[in-house]
Amino acid sequence: MNKNLMDNMHELIYEVIRNSIEEAKAGFCTEVQVTLLPNQEVDIKDNGRGIPLVHGSDHNEEVLENILAGHPITCLEYAQMGDLPMENLRVVNSLCEHLTVKVYRDGKCFTQDYVRGIAQHEIICSETDNEHGTEIILKPDTQIFGEMAFSIEMINSWIAAQAIPASLLIRLM
Repeated sequence: MNKNLMDNMHELIYEVIRNSIEEAKAGFCTEVQVTLLPNQEVDIKDNGRGIPLVHGSDHNEEVLENILAGHPITCLEYAQMGDLPMENLRVVNSLCEHLTVKVYRDGKCFTQDYVRGIAQHEIICSETDNEHGTEIILKPDTQIFGEMAFSIEMINSWIAAQAIPASLLIRLM
């Protein structure tokens, strides 16, 4: 197993959790749930404010594009990247075989699916309970990361090393 490759694959999760931690530091998030799913997928959901999307707005696509839209990264490009520059969710999205974002806000659920950083459809808006927050379900690109599985131990160790506000509960399932 390539340790650097394994570390970088886990960095996909850490970058999403960092956004939730920032939301908690701002006083808007009290819980993050990280669920390891079959098929090398992970579901990360917080109860923060949710990305600022508004039902019926023409700007929703632009908002998600600014945050998430990336481009496919080839194995050769990845090999030449050196240390993984995880400064934003665009890089995360570009290194995922597929990623789904769900934003819960104002009684609505806004959903968009991506394949290797490219949006697959317009934002779908549906009714929901009074949930709020952001959920990202991702699968690392197997062309880059192979069939490695996420490690609960690595994730727990990373979480333990973070400066997490006392008001934030992170549950790993």
